[in-house]
Amino acid sequence: MNLQMGTDGAWAETGQRTVDGLTFDVYHNASLDTSNTLGDVLVQHGLHVQQN
Repeated sequence: MNLQMGTDGAWAETGQRTVDGLTFDVYHNASLDTSNTLGDVLVQHGLHVQQN
């Protein structure tokens, strides 16, 4: 998976979340307030993520 950085902010890994027994790495876009989780992307743990 590639997370493309735009002019409005960069993606940062902010932690992990478990949903229905599966673990996900959480990526948050820095252009949003940290309390706004609507912009979070959950990627199943163990997948390779490249930030461009």
